[in-house]
Parts: sequence; C-alpha cells; structure tokens
Amino acid sequence: MKVVDGIPEGWKFKKLEELGLLGRGKSKHRPRNDPSLYEGKFPFIQTGEVKEASLYITNYSQTYNEKGLAQSKLWDAGTLLITIAANIAETAILTFSACFPDSVVGFIANSNQVSAEFIKYSIDTIKIRMRNVSSGAAQDNLSLEKIRIFDFLVPDKETMQLFTRITNPMFLQMKNLLVTNENLRQARDLLLPRLMNGSIAV
Repeated sequence: MKVVDGIPEGWKFKKLEELGLLGRGKSKHRPRNDPSLYEGKFPFIQTGEVKEASLYITNYSQTYNEKGLAQSKLWDAGTLLITIAANIAETAILTFSACFPDSVVGFIANSNQVSAEFIKYSIDTIKIRMRNVSSGAAQDNLSLEKIRIFDFLVPDKETMQLFTRITNPMFLQMKNLLVTNENLRQARDLLLPRLMNGSIAV
C-alpha cells in the first residue's frame, strides 16, 4: 500500500461531525435527582454505567417516566456514548434506546463511512490526549467543543468495508453474549431470593 504524507493512500483525517451525528445528552430539570422524573419505562444511562460497560451497554439502574423524558432526549440503540465529565472519554454503545444527561455525548455513525465500534476503538487510542485536553483548574470537562478539535484517521471505503465485513460477526456475537449474560443475571436476582425464603421449592 502506497503511503502519502505518512498515511496510507486514500485514508483521510476527519472530524467526528463529518462521520455522523454528534450531540450532547439532555437533563434540563433541576434538581436532577428530583424523584418525580424517575420510575418509568425509559432507560436512563449515567457516566458510571458507560465506564463499567464492556463495549456494549446491556443494563441500566434508573429509568425516566414521561416527565423525565420530556426534559431529556431518547437516543436509539447503536448510539455511541462518550463521557465528558467525571469519567472522561469512556465509551460504550447502546443496545437499547435510552436517555442520558449532558455529562455524556451521543454519536450516531454514518454507516456509509464508519461504524460505531470503529469510532469507539479510535477514541480509545486517543483517550489520554482527550483527558489532557479536558483538564481544568476546577473540574475536568471534555465538552463538545473540545471533542470537535480531534481528528480521526479513516480508511478508504474499500478498507472500511472489509473491516466491517470481518468484524461485524464478532461484534454481533459479543453483543448477544452480553445480552444473554444480563438476562441470566436478572433471572438469578429474581429467583434467588424466592429460593432462599422457600417460596419456590428446590
């Protein structure tokens, strides 16, 4: 492969907003922990859950109700979440529709150019740089403006398609296994107390 100016021929550096839709999460209501916003059917993801996820987010601990949703935004499954406060530059991909606060940025990849998984691992390679840029006197914050300064090296279309064709089956298997594990965990948490108190016979 021919190399031009230090990169393979046909590869280009692009900003994240050239590769898909980039936007900040919403949580307008104050105080944010107002109980009237919660206990509904809409998953609500926070920075700690992004950090704890293994590539894909398959579980959640809080939900918004209709009031909570009205002051937030519901993002589709497949959205890449990027934390910009508390846990800086942690990333994970939604496996279900969910809301998240403005301490998290959502990225929806243009599938004609890149995949969410490709960008997730690209961010992992520059995580230290992102954290250095986010350092502040009071509190670390990455912000949308700071994310916009970073360039991402994107392969030519043929190479990107090859990457997608090879990796998609692996990513799908990983996602399915994580979802299965989460379902088993929920079943265990439901059944174990009932087994312990004798409401279910062994």
